[in-house]
Amino acid sequence: MKAIYLVHVATGVILIGLLAAFWDLRSGEEGEISGTSGVIGSARATGAVPGSMLARRNEQPELHLVNHRGEAASDRDWRGRFALVFFGYTHCPDVCPGNLAAMTRALEELGEDADAVQPLFVSFDPARDTPERLAEYVGHFHPDLMGFTGSEEQIAAATRAYGVFYDFDGSDLQNDSGETAKPSREIHHSSNTYLIGPDGNARAIFQHNTPPDEMAADIRKHLAEEQRAAALR
Repeated sequence: MKAIYLVHVATGVILIGLLAAFWDLRSGEEGEISGTSGVIGSARATGAVPGSMLARRNEQPELHLVNHRGEAASDRDWRGRFALVFFGYTHCPDVCPGNLAAMTRALEELGEDADAVQPLFVSFDPARDTPERLAEYVGHFHPDLMGFTGSEEQIAAATRAYGVFYDFDGSDLQNDSGETAKPSREIHHSSNTYLIGPDGNARAIFQHNTPPDEMAADIRKHLAEEQRAAALR
């Protein structure tokens, strides 16, 4: 009888554990996919992951965009120095300005070392993010931040190259010219910041909510590694 009782107790403990795990998994998924921030991927993720997760850019076709001055641009333009890249859109209520502010603070913490890093913001909302709007928007962050837009095809190529995910949500809106413009009020999107090396290949991928001091420390490490490698060439 005692053995049967113990079996029932053990079974109950296992069932409670499974239910708790299931609830935690559901809660995690809801926090990752929806939430007020519109982040695709865990809103709780932090820190850097290896840049080797991305395909080597120096072996891929050139990416063409338009910068916030209205000039034709290419990802080859910042070869020879490091780049810190974030994808988003100017109507983003919190995720994009938060990540760009973190990028700014990380660069400020680097001090003179930041001269070796070009910060970049690429919009996947070309219907509304004109060069003029981007020029105004990037002015709120680091003084060296460059904004980029382009055609839908150019943006699609850039987001594929960097493994960026975004999803339009809601109805059509009107842009400043009164024309129908997609995407809508909110875009659910991934929110990684990419550290690109002078050769065009990713060195690190900073996840959403990575503290600026951690980002700066990791960037400084990669800068030092590049200096050592250059000395041996």
